[in-house]
Amino acid sequence: LGTRLLEQTNVLKAELHDRHIEESGFVLAQINQTLELLASIDLSGDIARKMGTTAAPPFGRAWPQTAWTVSEFAASPFSALLPMDADETFVQKLVYTAWGVEVIPD
Repeated sequence: LGTRLLEQTNVLKAELHDRHIEESGFVLAQINQTLELLASIDLSGDIARKMGTTAAPPFGRAWPQTAWTVSEFAASPFSALLPMDADETFVQKLVYTAWGVEVIPD
């Protein structure tokens, strides 16, 4: 699951860079689902570290929290993937798309 999370994060980074809101929202939903699974089996990341998985969180850190809301996304490490000029409206569209809500284009 950790490797899947890293792969999904790389896809999110590329989609956000290209400003593809629908694709980014879909990937964010996948990331959140992966994080929910990780939280259900290894919230702290200790199991992944003990198993020596390459995608385990660093020592002393847990898996990131899900980002289903604008405020959760803003507080998450995934917010660092946003384009430099992204504003709150951009993030709202991203989160709404992750929820499966149709977003009206600008």
